[in-house]
Amino acid sequence: GYYFENKGAHLTNKIKDLAQKHEFIEVLRLNNSDYLDLIDSLKEFNNISYGFTFMGNTVPQHPHKGTLYFSHLAEISKGTNKMGILKMDVDNLGKIFSRGLENPSISRVSTLSSFMDLFFSGYINQIAIRYRVLEDICPSCHDEVTFDKISLNFGDEGSNIEVYREVDGKVCSKCERTAIPTIYTTYSGGDDLLVLGPYDHIIEFAEELRREFKEWTCYNDDISISAGIFIAGPKFPAERGIRFADNSLSTSKDCGKDMITLFDETVLWETKEPYKGFDDIINFAFKLEELSETKKISKSLVYSMLTMWQDTFSSIKPASDQKEWEKNNKVRLEKKRYVPLFKYKLRTVKNHQVREEINRDGLKFMPWIKIPASWVSLRTR
Repeated sequence: GYYFENKGAHLTNKIKDLAQKHEFIEVLRLNNSDYLDLIDSLKEFNNISYGFTFMGNTVPQHPHKGTLYFSHLAEISKGTNKMGILKMDVDNLGKIFSRGLENPSISRVSTLSSFMDLFFSGYINQIAIRYRVLEDICPSCHDEVTFDKISLNFGDEGSNIEVYREVDGKVCSKCERTAIPTIYTTYSGGDDLLVLGPYDHIIEFAEELRREFKEWTCYNDDISISAGIFIAGPKFPAERGIRFADNSLSTSKDCGKDMITLFDETVLWETKEPYKGFDDIINFAFKLEELSETKKISKSLVYSMLTMWQDTFSSIKPASDQKEWEKNNKVRLEKKRYVPLFKYKLRTVKNHQVREEINRDGLKFMPWIKIPASWVSLRTR
């Protein structure tokens, strides 16, 4: 059988008790390769083997209240209270194993499998913990760092707790120790994952994980990953949301792989002219959000861009394969009906430099403006 125990003073006694009852036991330290301290404290037993293993197990855990609810994750989002559900899967892994290795010996196949699993079982935790809120902040950080204070309700009278979401600045090591991750790893291992969290953290997490995955695989053009994201309200059934995220992932794979589907839009991860990729699209979303928050452009301009997109491109049916995806995107590049109205709407932008930037970049991204406009709409409510 298996026993899961937290590290503590009782751990050694528990292992001793098991070693006395069983002929042989194996002790594995989870997500930590340092187990030498256990060996030193259990020298008298020769029926114990030691090792370590990794598991994608990041969970939003409050030290006093326990695991955060899905509704709490939605409340932690900036702007509207919504949750994001992300599914990702490595493309063509079977072909990579069967035809991707020269002289595919057992050791080579095993090494490839181990390194792939290590990313999704171990390294993913290092990425996930970067997305967080803080249980508490010290007076010094309170003065020097900008936070959003969020009140979370646990249902019982007087059970509200406050957490702090960092906006700008870097907290001290003491405050770092109060961090609560906001990414909930439902499953991660082998070559795929399913995670939930605040919708904006999930979107940024997906982009960062894909970037880290490309580095992990030495930017090999033959190894790619696809993703699907579904945005849901705090009371939306998680099981249904997961099915929708899975459908989005399937759309990404059907349309050519190495893609992400979000807000019912399927785009490449990276720009390959003339098609804009998610990397540039999300950066344009960040730019629009900043300009909107600093009042350099109005929210109505962003909403107008989305309306123009709908008026121009809504008649295009969703693609079901790569040929249709390419055909649809070519049509988007050819249709320019929105241009006169777009330039007319720009008259509301008073700053000449900002107006020129939006004119230049807005025209570039208009065929895919649904993603940036949806991001700004959610984040600035």
